[in-house]
Amino acid sequence: MKAAYEHEIPVTPRGGGTGRVGGAIPVPGGIVLAFEKMNAIEGIDKQELTTRVQPGVILGELKRATEEEQLFYPPDPNSVDSCAIGGNLAANAGGPRAFKYGVTREYAMAMDVVLADGTVLKLGHETKKGVTGYDLTALMVGSEGTLGIVTEATLRLIPKPEATVTALACFSSLDEVAPVVSALLAQGQLPACIELLDEEAIRIVRPEAGLTIPNETSERATSYMTSTRWRYWSHNTVGNASAFGHRAASSATASSARPRTSSRKTSWFLAPR
Repeated sequence: MKAAYEHEIPVTPRGGGTGRVGGAIPVPGGIVLAFEKMNAIEGIDKQELTTRVQPGVILGELKRATEEEQLFYPPDPNSVDSCAIGGNLAANAGGPRAFKYGVTREYAMAMDVVLADGTVLKLGHETKKGVTGYDLTALMVGSEGTLGIVTEATLRLIPKPEATVTALACFSSLDEVAPVVSALLAQGQLPACIELLDEEAIRIVRPEAGLTIPNETSERATSYMTSTRWRYWSHNTVGNASAFGHRAASSATASSARPRTSSRKTSWFLAPR
């Protein structure tokens, strides 16, 4: 980095190359700094609930390694099996589970960073509480390589959840979805993620995803149906998980007394994940 700085040669760090912001696309005449071989998980601390990693570690591999230790790293961008931790830090990656767990910035505790002129900095704290000084670690996360290059990072882990349940709810219109979500949150139920599939999305994914449409739902009603999936981590049993869906649907129905030309019906399906 120091040599490139002195000769004014641009440097583009590259991790998994999966980012959609174009951060891994090099400048003509510049240097691509690839991190495929800096891919070590240097340690998982079960007592401190942390892991120390290099930027080339693939996120999916980190997840598998931590879960083998009954720990959990929540951020889950869609490219989980191919994106690298360095890119996750650079782009502040999130994913569907950000609804409950937040994004990468919430899990970056400390890091080693090389600046454009070759200066090496050690940022952050490897302790749960670190309130002294500027939070330069948070500043670095999401900077997309414009402030420096991360060469190592300490990430926060949480205990691995005991179970996962997926709830599939079918509605007759988009207007019925938001009240159910609001009722769910009002009950203190916080799903790991909430995903909405509209009519067109259902049509596209149905052949491969095997989405179940209720038997009592006519083919004509299907064209107005949306599917909302709750995938959440909980220490509750599957039975308790079933209750939250039905309570949410009942609360939403009771709070909305608008007259409708068609009957209002919500169908729930639950399956362990």
